[in-house]
Amino acid sequence: MSDEQIKQETGLSREDHENRNQFNELPKGKIKPSPEDKTIWTDDDGRPWKLNAEPNAAYHQPYTVPIAFIRAHLSKFIPGLKVPNLKFISPNADGRYSEIVA
Repeated sequence: MSDEQIKQETGLSREDHENRNQFNELPKGKIKPSPEDKTIWTDDDGRPWKLNAEPNAAYHQPYTVPIAFIRAHLSKFIPGLKVPNLKFISPNADGRYSEIVA
């Protein structure tokens, strides 16, 4: 697909995608897991942050991606293999999304 076709389909230009971190919003204070849903965490302002599944956070680990991906899948059965860095996503008021790795 061309850059123009991608922009028409997604609403984002290549430049916007590559520079998306300049629009990234950070949580206020600490984030804590919700008692009702372990995949939704909230910051001190009450903003929800969705915890990504561990395989989706494989790129953000201190291991090579293949090793992190395998560990993330095996951690479903062997808790000691959990990946150390968790990835969270939250919608912004402007329709974009912010992501953090903690």
